[in-house]
Amino acid sequence: MKNKFKILTLLALSLFVGVSCEEKADQALPEESQNEPSQEISQGSQDDDLASSIDDYLNKSANNLGKEVSEESRPISKTSENKEVKTARLLFGGDILPHMPINDYAYNYGGGVYDYSRSFENLKDFAGDFDFFMVNNEFTVNPNLEPSGFPQFNSNKEIYRALKDAGVDVMTTANNHSLDTGFEGLESTIELMNSYGIENTGTSNTGERSKLIHDVNGIKLGILSYAEILNGFEYMLDTEDKSKMVNMLDPDKIEEDIRNIKDEVDFLVIYPHWGIEYSSYPEQYQIDLAHDMIDWGADLVIGNHPHVIQGMEEYESEDGHNGIIYYSLGNLLSNQKQAAFEGDYRVEQGLLVEVDIEKIGDKKASLVNQRYHTTCVDRSYDEFGSLLKTFVATPYLEDEEKMGAIDPGTAWLIENAQEMNKAIIDAGI
Repeated sequence: MKNKFKILTLLALSLFVGVSCEEKADQALPEESQNEPSQEISQGSQDDDLASSIDDYLNKSANNLGKEVSEESRPISKTSENKEVKTARLLFGGDILPHMPINDYAYNYGGGVYDYSRSFENLKDFAGDFDFFMVNNEFTVNPNLEPSGFPQFNSNKEIYRALKDAGVDVMTTANNHSLDTGFEGLESTIELMNSYGIENTGTSNTGERSKLIHDVNGIKLGILSYAEILNGFEYMLDTEDKSKMVNMLDPDKIEEDIRNIKDEVDFLVIYPHWGIEYSSYPEQYQIDLAHDMIDWGADLVIGNHPHVIQGMEEYESEDGHNGIIYYSLGNLLSNQKQAAFEGDYRVEQGLLVEVDIEKIGDKKASLVNQRYHTTCVDRSYDEFGSLLKTFVATPYLEDEEKMGAIDPGTAWLIENAQEMNKAIIDAGI
């Protein structure tokens, strides 16, 4: 019989009386020995050899007389014993575009002191479960100018208080509105955002090109951001120093930036502001450049600018490296509503991208899970004016009672947004 081990009981071994050496005790071997050839102690074995065998077996088996498994025989998990495991839950969002109704409501609601909190309160409830949250800052904050909307956006600094309270850690400032209020506005935007505890990437007031390394639970997250156009203000970047103030969507520069940062970080995210407005599909040059970014070392590409969502894809680089690309996340908050766009609800909808990453020991962090969450912007009216408010669909779609407790019109917007977004994502690239 395989794995039989001839064992005398301890009593028999100690008394040596009235017990035949032919009596056997069948016992399964320890797990570590189950694939070894079975061995039987011959009838002619010496008592001291048998005692030695019994003692060896008892020392190795946790199932005999309450003995504990020795360190030598205990299964070793290199991950848990020798290498530290770090994890992080990341959340990425699209365009924050504060048109004047958003600014006006904040002013009225705050009684003359801007309070943008109501626009983000539903977003705050959702984002609280994440370790990191990043969105696109598609406006400037220049305190020397009054708030303004399209075409040159300027908001009050208190918007950053509301965004920080909603969980935002980083905002990309490289987009077509980066220079809406000149270099003065570019610099004050960075300074005021930072004063509320939000970091930025994509524009710089340091004299160096912008890059960001942000620590999330001990994982070094690298973030680079680029603008394709500056709404006609490109001419302002007419010197080498000024050109460093805005990261432009130059493939050669992007490749250089990625190569310079990738060895310093565990996970690399690129936020390009690109594409054709109101198009649900990326252009071929976007697809090619996104693939190049992954080939060069990026892990995640999150696009913005079209004000509608575009598809996503998983891409494997030439060296076998896997990356995720979302070509556009659409609007996270704006006053773009279907009524002004011939019934086109896409401008009211967006995506939040959830990414879970894991770092084991000294290795780079890897993506272990990703999914998207639909968002939509609802508009209601009260004594303070027109309230534009972002809703995250997932909590409502997963809880009938929660869905039933909100306004039926808002519930319809959520369901409609989920259906439309799913169709676009499912269509692929």
